[in-house]
Amino acid sequence: MPSVADFSLSFDKINHSGTFSEGDTIRGKVSLELLKATKVLSLSVKAKGDVNTKWSRWEDNEDGGESLQKYGKHCRLFKKKQFLILPKLKETALSHGSHTFSFDIQIPSKKYLPSSFSGEHGSIRYQLEAKLCRRLKRARKVQQTFNFCPRSALRIPQTTTAKANAAPPARPRSYAMADYS
Repeated sequence: MPSVADFSLSFDKINHSGTFSEGDTIRGKVSLELLKATKVLSLSVKAKGDVNTKWSRWEDNEDGGESLQKYGKHCRLFKKKQFLILPKLKETALSHGSHTFSFDIQIPSKKYLPSSFSGEHGSIRYQLEAKLCRRLKRARKVQQTFNFCPRSALRIPQTTTAKANAAPPARPRSYAMADYS
């Protein structure tokens, strides 16, 4: 009989759009519903940003034919991990019932991070991942995606706004139309 009935991850939105930016703190909870007392090696949550690209193209091969070649690349933008139950030499015993663990992870503020994106040839994805480790059991993971937009992308330069709302500037005298007839 399994000992974990439910394993979930949730986080608080900090604005109406649910979009985070650099330096923001993500606050949330990891919840466990246990059917019986369970020994746990560790419980952690991490925030991460990943870039994945993929594309394919037809290429000539040595026998004169063509073959479809697939390409891809992964890049980790950042990873911050917080332990909710620290890994120890001895397991931590949790009683049967509901358990809730709070976390807060700050998104790096001194690093340029691109906006969330998903397209045909790739994606930029930001996620929270909770991981429950127990002896002789496969680690259980649960993930939640969150939207990210850098503060610089949220700002509209004042000059653009001012130009859009202002009357056109008067022409300087030196550029006035002259009568050449």
